[in-house]
Amino acid sequence: MGSEKQDLSLKAFRDEIDRIDHQILSLLFERLTQVDQISQWKASKGIPIKDQLREKEKIGALTKNLSDSDAKWVESIFQEIMRQSKLYQSKPGVSTLKGSVSIIGLGLMGGSLYKAIRHYHPLIEVKPFDIRSDIDAPLVSLNEALGSEYIFLCLSPHQIKEFLKQHGEKIFHESTVIDFASTKSDIANFVFSYKKFKFNFIPAHPIVGKESSGYEHSDVDLYLNKKIVICDDEEQLPKLLKEVLLGIGLKIKHMNTEDHDQSLAFTSHLPHLIALALVLSSEQQLKKDIVPQSFLDLTRISDASSSLWQDIFTSNQHYLTLAVNEFNRVLIDLLNNVDRLKDAYNKAKEIKKECLDDHSSQEIPFKKPAA
Repeated sequence: MGSEKQDLSLKAFRDEIDRIDHQILSLLFERLTQVDQISQWKASKGIPIKDQLREKEKIGALTKNLSDSDAKWVESIFQEIMRQSKLYQSKPGVSTLKGSVSIIGLGLMGGSLYKAIRHYHPLIEVKPFDIRSDIDAPLVSLNEALGSEYIFLCLSPHQIKEFLKQHGEKIFHESTVIDFASTKSDIANFVFSYKKFKFNFIPAHPIVGKESSGYEHSDVDLYLNKKIVICDDEEQLPKLLKEVLLGIGLKIKHMNTEDHDQSLAFTSHLPHLIALALVLSSEQQLKKDIVPQSFLDLTRISDASSSLWQDIFTSNQHYLTLAVNEFNRVLIDLLNNVDRLKDAYNKAKEIKKECLDDHSSQEIPFKKPAA
């Protein structure tokens, strides 16, 4: 009997929490309506999304009479609410673009591209193809996928080359193939040297990703406010393709394939290799169960897809080797001059401020079309 009373009491508490949660949800959507109005007003006036003074004043007013512990809790909640509000303001509106797009490979990148185009460009015919049959998307046959105006290859570098070896000659000369792999020179050299290919080819790389992979982790807004490197002349980029990419939230940057691969070797491929090496070299120490947060932060990306990253490392081995050698040189220099580490930290802060500071404070909201 006592257990039944306890169960009933717990249910009553949970029912009350459910009621409060529904009220919170209703208020959040009511708040979002106001955010939308503000967003449209800012867009019409050319006023940036971010207002750091307003955010600071808002947090101050909400936490003014709270204890330090409660203030920290409330601040973290409202910072997330404001972050989501700013994210909403940066989203593109739904377009009226028409055309046909195929997506080969529905992993994280391809699945997210499929969801994004369907959401933001609902009039574009999207034809997804994948060899897996357990994907929750209306897959088409390969022959149907090869007939689109634009064909996105969302595969690893090696898979793209193998796919084109088998099927590239079947692609119409009117079609444009866009590869989304993380390395560019190897694939571009292969495609441009293969004389039997008649299609237009654009090497591209969205600078996005997660530790998790697969369609089940794909996200309609994975590309929102992210850059995509296009390794082609700006004048050569088809207008419809440009509008499709901008319309899912991407920001276009043009760069040649060699510069892309060298840059990504230092800023993406090397960090993944370091994270992997750090875990492997620390195995015995990790067993002592005293692991600080800094280790977890630095090694978070070591859980990434092993097959994908082996492929990336292999296809960009030349520039990755240069990056490793330069990293080792700097690391040894720091170790041999520990008495000057303060100067090194100051220089690193200056580099980060110049190159990595968030400049999104000047971003204007998307002017969404009226419903």
